[in-house]
Amino acid sequence: MTPPEPTVVEYEVACGSGEMYWPEEQDEIRWSVHCAGELAAADGLPDGASFDPSSKSIVWKPRLDQAGPFEIVVTDVDGGRTRIAGNLLDRFDAPDNVPVVDPVRYLHEHGLPVIHLSWHSDEPQYCRDAVARDPVPADIIVDGVAHAGAELRCRGATSLAFPKKSFTLRFTKDAPFHAPPSLAAFEGRRRLVLTQTFDDNSQIRTRMGFETWSRLDPANIRIDHASVVVFVDGVYQGLYQLTDNVGDHLMAARGLDKDGNIFKSVSHAGNYRTSYNNGKAKTDLKDGYEKSDGEPEDDFEDLETLLRWVSESSIEEIEASIDAMLRTEDFLDWYILMTTLLAYDNYGKNSNVYRDSDGPDTRFRYIPWDLNATWGQSWDTKRVLPTAAGKDSPAPLAHNGIWERIAESPTLLARLDARFAAALAGPMSLVETLALFDRMSAEVRPSALRDDRRWDAERRAYPLWSSRKDLTTFDTEHAYLRSWIEQRWTHLAAFYLPGQASGVQLER
Repeated sequence: MTPPEPTVVEYEVACGSGEMYWPEEQDEIRWSVHCAGELAAADGLPDGASFDPSSKSIVWKPRLDQAGPFEIVVTDVDGGRTRIAGNLLDRFDAPDNVPVVDPVRYLHEHGLPVIHLSWHSDEPQYCRDAVARDPVPADIIVDGVAHAGAELRCRGATSLAFPKKSFTLRFTKDAPFHAPPSLAAFEGRRRLVLTQTFDDNSQIRTRMGFETWSRLDPANIRIDHASVVVFVDGVYQGLYQLTDNVGDHLMAARGLDKDGNIFKSVSHAGNYRTSYNNGKAKTDLKDGYEKSDGEPEDDFEDLETLLRWVSESSIEEIEASIDAMLRTEDFLDWYILMTTLLAYDNYGKNSNVYRDSDGPDTRFRYIPWDLNATWGQSWDTKRVLPTAAGKDSPAPLAHNGIWERIAESPTLLARLDARFAAALAGPMSLVETLALFDRMSAEVRPSALRDDRRWDAERRAYPLWSSRKDLTTFDTEHAYLRSWIEQRWTHLAAFYLPGQASGVQLER
């Protein structure tokens, strides 16, 4: 995508207003102030800006080293004040651009918070190649606050090779995450994740998935999420998705024991059975899993208890004990969410189970993760048909032993179907889902267009999907995704809301 040339930007300012503005460096900016009386003064003019009281205008063509906040107060002869404020955006793709000079003052882009990162490592290629390494000391600045003692590491499996990196942020007990108002849900966190969107130019698939998960049941373990802009060493990196990190600190924040065990399925061998998907018995039951938290690190007894219960219990034993072994609603909602989104890569893999085996509630809980391959997109960004699978698709059960045992029980299957129908008629209805999609899309669009400018060429050239003929920009991906949601929900309604399929169509 060719960087846009600086342009003439003209703003019409109502007298007494206090709107925010987001021009870019090198733009020729003109504010025309519409006050009935004469203007007397303009205070706070940035370097290079001029005020002409006769034409009631302010003109400014900022340099490439002036990115940051500005605030101009225009006073009329009667003492009335008009505030013109905002953030001058870094023109990151200008040939002679200067990195952001003062990250402590560069707080927002188009209303989204900015996170500034810089790390300290003896390895020049740290976080610039595809090698996983230990955390390193980092400067993390958010809302003008530098977090003492912070650390950072690059994260990912396939995505570790992407030119746009994902990060885990670590904060100390004495200097936890300081959140601006728009990120208030993360206040005091000690572990956060910045997920790249190089493989998701809708910019919101992960956030949509986490929000839908929370809407299915307020008692589900919530993953908070937000869209943010990231700079590294003062250089623009684009739009990211900020989320909780699944770990002991999140459990504590949700009122659960931080010392409980968390196991993550990291491959399709982690299928919640004692055998592989081909039927061969596992010699090591923990194959396909990692232990994220809990002591001792090599103790997988809780996980092995779950796998044996799933694989060795009779269906009568499953029915009698499931609500004591699992918070069953978690696992039903897991099936509902992932089959709705056709999240093939999350049927068994990319999932977390938690257990506090010595607490008052020893049931297993489920926590979602890694939701890029959702909402009409596979793990390598290819298109997934909205009608690809319906109620009786065998794929989910083949990849998840827990779901398979639920489906074997007429009682539990009826419970699943009823919960699925209630979700589609309620918190996961088409109307609610499209409203969520439209709100998130509108929230990120101005920043997403900047992200397209930064990453579109590299995204299209990336070997994993460069052969595709249907690669999109943010706006065309938005149109694809909205249509996909409408078609997918109509498809599901035919199975779970028979006779009501037309009722879930959004009236236009």
